[in-house]
Amino acid sequence: MSIDQNTSEPYVSVDFNASGARAFSELTDANVGKRLAIVLDGNIHSAPQIRERIPSGRAQITGGFSTEEATDLAIVLRAARCPRRSRCSRSGRSGPPWAPTPSGRA
Repeated sequence: MSIDQNTSEPYVSVDFNASGARAFSELTDANVGKRLAIVLDGNIHSAPQIRERIPSGRAQITGGFSTEEATDLAIVLRAARCPRRSRCSRSGRSGPPWAPTPSGRA
């Protein structure tokens, strides 16, 4: 969890390994304008909108979070670091085979 110096709003950064960056790039390219649910143990923790293709392997999750909410989301992403099979459904839920790594401290 970090704080945007321009807006003073908290956000969560995620970094992907090389294969994760490729998978995330494809996922975001195919789903611009849709929501990507962040699901752990069957619970949706966040569902940010994909604004654009993200080819770099680095992304920021924003959305008017409180500091506590951003910290909680960073913890969820750390817990989800194990590799997962890709799974997309019409509802927009995804579980790509990458290991997101939250940047910054929670």
